[in-house]
Amino acid sequence: MVCIGLKPEGATVENKTQSLTDEIYAGLVDGLKTGLDYTHLQAKYGASKGPFYNALGRLFHDMEPKVRALGEVQAKLDQAGLTLDSLNQSIKEAESSLAPLEERRNVLNEQIETLETKLAEKRELATHLAELGKLGFDIERLKQLHVPLECAIAIWSANYAQLLTFDEALSLNKSVNSDA
Repeated sequence: MVCIGLKPEGATVENKTQSLTDEIYAGLVDGLKTGLDYTHLQAKYGASKGPFYNALGRLFHDMEPKVRALGEVQAKLDQAGLTLDSLNQSIKEAESSLAPLEERRNVLNEQIETLETKLAEKRELATHLAELGKLGFDIERLKQLHVPLECAIAIWSANYAQLLTFDEALSLNKSVNSDA
C-alpha cells in the first residue's frame, strides 16, 4: 500500500513503502521540527520537481492552520506586550507621584509629633493649674498676682545685679589689699 497525504489518527500503515512525495513531505515536516535545511532537501530532491513541489504544496496546506494559530497567538502576545508597556508606564507614573506623597507624609508626621508635644505641655500646665486651683489659686487670683509678681521679679533682678556689683567690688578690694 502506498501512503498519500497524512495518515489518519489511529490508522496503521501496513506497507512501509512511501512515495517520493511522502518521503520529501516527511523530510520537510521533520525539518520544521529540528531546523529545516532547505538547501540540502532541494539538492537531494531537486531533480524530482513534481514530487518536490507536491510535497511542498502539501506542507503549506497542512501547516496553514498552524501558521494562522501562531499568528493569532502572536497578535495576542503583541497586545499583551502593549498592555504590559502601558502598565509599566502607569507604574512609573505612580512611583513618581509616590515620592511627593511620602515627603508630605513625613512633614505631616513631624507636625503630628510637634502637636503631640505641645498637647503634652498643655496637659501638664492644666494639671499644674488644677493643683494651684486646689490650693486656692484660681485663674482670677493668678491674674491679680501677675502684676505684683512681675514687679517683684524686676526688683529682685535689679538687687541681684547690685549684689553682683558689690561682690565684684569686695573681690577687687581683697585682691588690692593682698598685693600691698
